[in-house]
Amino acid sequence: MRPYRPTFEPCPLVLFLHGGMWTIGDLESHDRVCRRLAASAQVAVLAVDYRRAPEHPWPAAVADATHVVEWAFDHQRKLSGAGSALLIAGDSSGGNLAALTCLRLRDEGGPLPTAQVLACPNTDLTLSQPSATEKATGWGLAAHDVAWGAELWVSDQRREQIPESARSTSPC
Repeated sequence: MRPYRPTFEPCPLVLFLHGGMWTIGDLESHDRVCRRLAASAQVAVLAVDYRRAPEHPWPAAVADATHVVEWAFDHQRKLSGAGSALLIAGDSSGGNLAALTCLRLRDEGGPLPTAQVLACPNTDLTLSQPSATEKATGWGLAAHDVAWGAELWVSDQRREQIPESARSTSPC
């Protein structure tokens, strides 16, 4: 984990999960994003470096993120000087993990973040929706790239092991 705090005044806490197709990306690749988020939104940011595939396939990253949320609720005053709002955010595969983390917390009766901020989350590992089939080219990341990362993270055999509750569309 890496904390960012733009002020010593109490402020909301944002747990940030980096993107990177569940396989790449880390605290360094998203350092600038976290610094800018903290400064522009005047929030404390706790960047989470979760275990990545292929060495650690699903559900390792979800377990890591869930553990950090539970831990952060207990340490929120130290992290942000406040005890009011704890949010979870992520970009791309980090957005997927943020949503799955909220689903797990909901299903287990754990503490839920006040809000989710999901920036272009990958929420459909089938990549069968029009956004993937018709528009996923020309932006530096194509559907076949995401399919590669998704297969390393949750292979076809493992997808059948995902509980039905994790397929819900209303995370928090």
